[in-house]
Amino acid sequence: MARDLTPSVIAESLSEAPRPFILVKLEFDIGTIRLNSTDRDLTVDVDGDGDQTYQGVGNLGQISTMEETSELRPTGIVLTLSGIQPSYISIALGAQYQGRSVKIWEAFFDSSYAVVADPILQWAGLIDTMDISMGETAVIRVAAEHKLIRWEEPKLRRYTNEDQQDQFTGDKGLEFVNQTTEKEIIWGRTGTR
Repeated sequence: MARDLTPSVIAESLSEAPRPFILVKLEFDIGTIRLNSTDRDLTVDVDGDGDQTYQGVGNLGQISTMEETSELRPTGIVLTLSGIQPSYISIALGAQYQGRSVKIWEAFFDSSYAVVADPILQWAGLIDTMDISMGETAVIRVAAEHKLIRWEEPKLRRYTNEDQQDQFTGDKGLEFVNQTTEKEIIWGRTGTR
């Protein structure tokens, strides 16, 4: 994945003591969860949606290796989120999650612990499965696939008026398509010259 790095991010990543942290954005149908791997809440604009607060959870848990290949094929990751607030557990239990967006950024603090502008988007994909384990602390395990996984899914569209209405209510483009299956069409001129 090509990344546009700003001079300030390059300088901080090459500094003698870089201070990296992770930002994670999980979008559900009933709300968006924004987390960061620090011990404090941070307000940053990383996705072009204005300043948003990313809750500091201290330790996100674990992120599996983000594989990059030279081939055009989907890869997946697994996020293990531990020490999650009970309110997030209720969101996770009640949410439609499959196919929802996941984004992970790497960001840096400067020497005064201000967030360096323009964090690096490390991974973007779609949630596949989500397992919740309740014990002394709650653990959510989110498996996500790269967006390329959608290329492997069969397209179940039909050229019927019903299918067209599902996608574009009120469109008349395929209104008479059912009549064409039994229609006799005569080509050319009939009669003599």
